[in-house]
Amino acid sequence: MALLPAQAQQLLQKNIQLKHSEGTVLEIIQDLQQNQGITFSYDENSLPKTPLKFAKKGWQLRKLLKEVESQAPLEFRYLNGQIILRKKKKAKINFSGTIKVDGEQVPGATVYVPELNIGSATDANGYYSLLLPPGRYTSVFSFIGHQKENRTLDLKDDTSLNVNLYPSIDQLGEVVIKAPQRPQLDLLKTVQTGVHQIDIQQIKDLPMFVGETDIFKGIQALPGIQNSHVGTSNFSVRGGGYDQNLILLDDIPIYNTNHTMGFFSVFNANAIQSAQLYKGSLPTQYGGRLSSVLALETREGNSEKIRVQGGIGIISSNLAIDGPIGKKATFMVGGRYGYPSLFLNMINKPGAFASPATFLSSTRNEMNFVDLNMKVKLKLNKNNQLSITAFGAKDRFKSQVILQDNIYDWSSVGGVINWQHRFSPRLISNIKYFYSQSQYAYQQKPDNENIRWSSSIQQQGFKADFDYQFSSHSQLNFGVALTHLYLNPGRLESLDENDDVILFSSLNTKQAVEGAIYLDHQFSWNKWRFNYGLRLSSLHNLGLGTEPIYDNNQNIVGAKLALPGEILSQFYGLEPRASVRYLLNPNASIKASYGRTYQYLHQLGNATIGFPGDAWLPANSNVKPRFADQYALGYFLNFGHEATYQFSTEAYYRHSHRVIDYLDNAQLFMNGAIETQISTGEEVAYGLELMLKKKKGKLKGWIGYTLAKIERKTPGINNDQVYAPVYDRRHNLSLNLTYDLTKRWRIAANFQYMSGAGATIPVGEFIFNNQVFNHYSERNGHRLPDYHQLNLSLILRSKEQKRWQGEWVFGINNVYNRENVFSLSRPQTQIGSRYINRQFTQMSLFGLMPYISYNFKF
Repeated sequence: MALLPAQAQQLLQKNIQLKHSEGTVLEIIQDLQQNQGITFSYDENSLPKTPLKFAKKGWQLRKLLKEVESQAPLEFRYLNGQIILRKKKKAKINFSGTIKVDGEQVPGATVYVPELNIGSATDANGYYSLLLPPGRYTSVFSFIGHQKENRTLDLKDDTSLNVNLYPSIDQLGEVVIKAPQRPQLDLLKTVQTGVHQIDIQQIKDLPMFVGETDIFKGIQALPGIQNSHVGTSNFSVRGGGYDQNLILLDDIPIYNTNHTMGFFSVFNANAIQSAQLYKGSLPTQYGGRLSSVLALETREGNSEKIRVQGGIGIISSNLAIDGPIGKKATFMVGGRYGYPSLFLNMINKPGAFASPATFLSSTRNEMNFVDLNMKVKLKLNKNNQLSITAFGAKDRFKSQVILQDNIYDWSSVGGVINWQHRFSPRLISNIKYFYSQSQYAYQQKPDNENIRWSSSIQQQGFKADFDYQFSSHSQLNFGVALTHLYLNPGRLESLDENDDVILFSSLNTKQAVEGAIYLDHQFSWNKWRFNYGLRLSSLHNLGLGTEPIYDNNQNIVGAKLALPGEILSQFYGLEPRASVRYLLNPNASIKASYGRTYQYLHQLGNATIGFPGDAWLPANSNVKPRFADQYALGYFLNFGHEATYQFSTEAYYRHSHRVIDYLDNAQLFMNGAIETQISTGEEVAYGLELMLKKKKGKLKGWIGYTLAKIERKTPGINNDQVYAPVYDRRHNLSLNLTYDLTKRWRIAANFQYMSGAGATIPVGEFIFNNQVFNHYSERNGHRLPDYHQLNLSLILRSKEQKRWQGEWVFGINNVYNRENVFSLSRPQTQIGSRYINRQFTQMSLFGLMPYISYNFKF
């Protein structure tokens, strides 16, 4: 309330008596006018109708008006003997809504206000929000491959505007239709280091193994990332093991991420809307792994029409359908069935394109897989929406040659329910309940016996995430997560003639609760942008359970016991994270970051190929949680017409603690004292990453290069000397290009070169307790030959039609028939009672292979 001349002061100091202690603003004004003789000027339509409450009836007029101001969005001014009421002016007005692309709410669409040079992108649910001063502006809505939409705004109060964008029209009047996806991140302006937005469509255009689109194979082509074993989809990020990557599908943790012995990932590209990889300082909402987070989002249904897309290849076929359910709901269902055994049996027939070193030399392979995706989204009202995602994948593999009629089965299922609530335009919450389970089974029949081994991990929990927007330049994210883990590390049983189970042995199951609370703040100031936060994580191992106690010679001398409901052991981790970006000019920026991560789950087994059978175990008093500190520094540059080219370079240094490695001759299978077979040590990984990307024009793609080194020191391994882990590769070069020959013909090429991986070679053997053990060389002291391979493809699109769109893909894998080493073997020959080791044999996978596939949508 402004203080004006003496006349106003005298009026405001007047003592008055209200007739009632409760009433609307209009009733109070009328009371003062009629009983106190005070004159008011106001617009009755602008007065709030909500009743006000007062603690007393006797007031000084000045204090009464201030009390009214505190309860209602009004302000009072004195002018010419009367008090003027008007609505309180807002310092900022909220401008919000949703952006649909072809009838589907999508993340990553943008809204921009050129007069203020302020913009925003839609979140995972297609929602945007901006805080703007009152006034008249132009808002520009855009999405890659779609027409821009301009709207004029006259902001006087909070405003909601929903917009639908439509496909672009080229110069010939043809509609260019692309599946909705996130536009590529502007690495120049984002504050995070080591973040990649995966372009799903570009991955589809690249030549992949036998034409099978694989998101993981596309990720392996990025700098700082490599496959953990030649030919497989598992990947290592900045020197970490593949078990150090957190894979999330709509926040469902996926543990078994591969089909067919690791050659393909379980994610159907036609069912995935977007994928984002974090390998630098992770957002505080993510945790539980040391190296990286891959956040995948399931595609949502179209709200206007039914759409169908699919493909037929020599390895698998897939189909996805999506569309509306009434006016407030959408659905998407996608499935893929794989029949690799048809291909494996075919390539080993005379005259087929098979590498001479291929070990799949039988025509009696049985291998198939299936995966399913489903998502339903329901808009309850303008402030609430509900989505349900379900996922499933299953494999079965049998080969007479490699596995001697043994059978592998593995599967994953998961689901999540997400309730999004908008408290206000500034505060949004996402409350999620999720479930995930992965199972592995191995069955063999020695000497007419039927023996089966199985392992599993089950996880369920909830996550509550909140986003609060202080302004267009300041946002706060905070939340809590709690999950329950049930782990079966191994069960060995026999099946009799009637398939009844006879238990041989079973390792103790484990139960644990993993939790976290987190908070981070991101804000901009001039050319600077900052992000800093903290994550407090924990693990509690629960009873019923035991933890063995060892002496210095690894002998069990006792055990710690916890009954049901008791805590067996507990661990906590404080994870600070921060990053900063500075704009050197409109086209260049530098970034720096630091982040600490904790990992409470360990995967023990064959840590390179990812073959099902690796068991997950929680940290305990003997094998404590791993943690790592990572530092990164980067330079980012956009250049060329309309920023056609994007260059980036990042240097990183990561120090990992309590890293697990296996002792020589480690016995891991069904070992209840597995702590005696491993050791923990320190690891340092550092490197330089370079990337040049062309985003527009007939020629598109990127070149990536990584120079890296990993050094590990583990007590009891390699004579306590420093050594390199198996996935240490000094050089990694990747070239990925597409070129539009015409509007219908496109050619694509993918070339990759990597330094040879490390290998530990047995150089002799010794006998202990009547058992033969190998004597090994220096840990990973032998280097396999370098890996390099060229793949080519040619894409022919059908003529534009109103409904049906199709494309033929013709490709060749391993164009110059390079025999890259998959593994080394050393056969033994029995002479009398002795076994003599023969020379090493190089084992390679597929050679030159042509393929053809057909994709369609309507």
